[in-house]
Amino acid sequence: MLWLLCDIGLKFDVAQVCRYWRDVALHNYIFWSSISVCDTKSDCGRVPIALQRSGSTTMLHIEFWFTNGRTARDIWPASALTALVPYVARIEELDVDLASSYSDTLSFRAAEALFNSNLEFLALKTLCLVGPDVGDTPRLSLKVPRLRFLDFDHIHPEDPNTLLVPSLEHIRFCESDLKSVETLSHIFTQCPRVGLVVLQSRDQRLRKTVGTLHALCAHGPVRRPST
Repeated sequence: MLWLLCDIGLKFDVAQVCRYWRDVALHNYIFWSSISVCDTKSDCGRVPIALQRSGSTTMLHIEFWFTNGRTARDIWPASALTALVPYVARIEELDVDLASSYSDTLSFRAAEALFNSNLEFLALKTLCLVGPDVGDTPRLSLKVPRLRFLDFDHIHPEDPNTLLVPSLEHIRFCESDLKSVETLSHIFTQCPRVGLVVLQSRDQRLRKTVGTLHALCAHGPVRRPST
């Protein structure tokens, strides 16, 4: 029950049902360790409270769905993203969808503070980022030494190779400006544990390049067993 109830609004509602659930909300860190947040004023305003109630050692699983479209005056998504910065060392799963609302300046700056400040996500195993079809996307400069699952959709890292850590097992780049066979071959040399690589692009040059991957795999490192 504690893990299935992820919606941050429902968590606050459940805490008001009876004394038992109020006690759970006040004293059980696991109850607050997994949250799903949309870009409403109420959801975003609750993020700092939920993070505080998660304790100091509990691993965090966080989803942000900022897809309704906001103006620069709507500071709620920006404040929710900023609230994560002090907790990056405890985030185990992070899924952020910025498909619409990222066009506003405040959310852009907040995402930059989170993803482009060379922060070290020591516990992060899953990173999923979705950017807008057009316009700016956040630049990436972060450390993810234990990352296993990487999924980018319309995200354009300046240097994808910095994210290709040896622990990676699943990699997906969709419309993420991968334009060279060097980048593709680097995946196999840098990520010996990788079991699945998905590359999707409208770029015809990349489509032709993918045809050479079979030869690269034949000469790549042997996958080591998972531990």
